[in-house]
Amino acid sequence: MQTISKKIRFSTYSVILLTTIVSSPAVADDLLLPSSQGPRVIISTTKQRAIAKDKETNIDYKIDRAVSRYLTRADSIRLIANESDQKTQLFIILSREPSRPGAMGQGYCGAGYEDYLLLVEMFKRELVLRDQFLLQSCLKSISLFLDQGDDNPGNGLARNKDGSLIYRLVNDDHDKERVLTISNGRFKISLIPSVNQ
Repeated sequence: MQTISKKIRFSTYSVILLTTIVSSPAVADDLLLPSSQGPRVIISTTKQRAIAKDKETNIDYKIDRAVSRYLTRADSIRLIANESDQKTQLFIILSREPSRPGAMGQGYCGAGYEDYLLLVEMFKRELVLRDQFLLQSCLKSISLFLDQGDDNPGNGLARNKDGSLIYRLVNDDHDKERVLTISNGRFKISLIPSVNQ
């Protein structure tokens, strides 16, 4: 009888351990941001915390709550564009987070994603969210037109010579495309005739 009891306890502990490992949230990869002064700032996310440091001098950068919230919920983060000039340092960051965290791939959008474009400014020694935009969403049925055969939203964005980003949604007319620009520290989206007609 004791042997059966020990086996049951061992099985119970094994299930609890496995559940903890499977349900623990994924952490996004580190992100490297170029700085106008030359050194680079590296953003790391660990267990509900985002940290930014100058890679060469090891100086900490402050991250505002809004940026931190997106980065810590993300499964992956990726630098899409650096829109810096002499006055401002702006970065467009793609943040991908699960549509339903903890759903373990089950139910409506259980395996789906919410993809955000974040406009982040490096101001002195702080990273500040200036704007955000929901690019793709399982919950709101917004889908990028991707012809590369994968679901990486970065592959649905093309860079124009003027620095703007071009993309299409699945439900857009084939002769139209969306152009994303930055104006006064905010995202601006226009629908224009496609140049690839």
